[in-house]
Amino acid sequence: MKKLFVFLLGIVLLGAATVINSSFTNTTNWTLYKQSQGVQIFYKVADCDDVSNGLHQKFLLLKLVNTTSFDVDISWKKDLWYDNVCTTCNDQSKEHKVNIVLKANGTIEGNCNNKKLSIFSEYKNHTNVSKLTKFELNKLLIKPAL
Repeated sequence: MKKLFVFLLGIVLLGAATVINSSFTNTTNWTLYKQSQGVQIFYKVADCDDVSNGLHQKFLLLKLVNTTSFDVDISWKKDLWYDNVCTTCNDQSKEHKVNIVLKANGTIEGNCNNKKLSIFSEYKNHTNVSKLTKFELNKLLIKPAL
């Protein structure tokens, strides 16, 4: 019985280690998130430090690429999981809804100051603060712009 308990405890601890390490890591390369109707959506994680205010953060940045010959209207809702809990899934406010018009054959990249195309990931200088563990761009709608 004691061996079974030690074995199960080991599995639980291994699972906890996997969850702890599931937050996003910095990358200089863009990763394809989704491709639909001539639009590619990429993401990467970047350091977004504001040294003068003592903020050392990571943000998940989005990049949109329109491969069509016409302008497109793109909209979605950000569903965000921090420490494996979806904090926005039931939120109906406009805060997490995004709408962007992207020019024909155009590209737009998020940066640390663009709330539409960035998602807070974590504070680098605080250890007891929730970290982004998952994101989804739900209710994604791509249509020709008027």
